[in-house]
Amino acid sequence: MFTYRAGLAHTFHFWGYQVTIGKLLKDMCLVALNKGIVYEAWGIRCYWVIQEYIYANLVKRYGLKTEGYVPEHASRFALYTLKQKGSRLTLAPSRFVSTTVDEVYHAMKNNPGLPSKDRFVTVLNAKLKAKLGLTFSP
Repeated sequence: MFTYRAGLAHTFHFWGYQVTIGKLLKDMCLVALNKGIVYEAWGIRCYWVIQEYIYANLVKRYGLKTEGYVPEHASRFALYTLKQKGSRLTLAPSRFVSTTVDEVYHAMKNNPGLPSKDRFVTVLNAKLKAKLGLTFSP
């Protein structure tokens, strides 16, 4: 299990390669989307138990909705915070948010945080030039 605290940069190393919070969140969104399709088709429910901080990051990065719970939704997020109790951290349930495959797809497709093509190419060229000395023309 991973624990994230606001304001801290986290990088984890497994099996000889680097995993970042961005990679974990991207993979989680894809898994939630794929499983959501199956769960909706089967008429069953799935719970994702995650920290408020991580959910807020999903909202910021991928445009998921900030709140709302509908009992019929297949994908449900059970959110919690960490509370200090003596020298230990404990999980404190905070709220539920539910969603559908269509809502997740719409959020990701219409994410206002997506860069323009020109901005993406500019940043990519800068990184390639810095690391490899390469430059590509659009």
